[in-house]
Amino acid sequence: MSKRKTGRELEHRVKAILEKYGYQVHLTQYSFTSRVDAQGNRIIRSFSNDIFNCIDLVAIKPNEKTLWIQVTADHSIRKKLIKLQDVNWNFDYSRIWLIVGRRNKKHKQQAIDRLDIYDLLPDGGLEKIGHIFRGKIYLEAGGESD
Repeated sequence: MSKRKTGRELEHRVKAILEKYGYQVHLTQYSFTSRVDAQGNRIIRSFSNDIFNCIDLVAIKPNEKTLWIQVTADHSIRKKLIKLQDVNWNFDYSRIWLIVGRRNKKHKQQAIDRLDIYDLLPDGGLEKIGHIFRGKIYLEAGGESD
């Protein structure tokens, strides 16, 4: 499976799980362009429309801060963090999560079944606050929702 398909599948899984927990969730959409090359072959190109060039999902729930979420497989985490740090977040009203799908290093072809949840801190650092496993969110003591 391509990186893009893997990432999109993870985004849909996270969306479904958050909705199960009572969140209203917006998932960014892909845009498509097509053209015909010199040989007459149709070429279709897709590109994401991430919010602020880094957010895949926005989730809201009454009486809680808005969740802005970047979902990724365990590659390019540093690049994702840099993009998140480039936004001037209002931490009084928002929580920014980086959700990372981890593969078992011995079984790279195996599906990702565990997703680690990191909170972006006002100083730009990340703090692991929990994980998602088998459709359930497990938040550690410091990661509880407001």
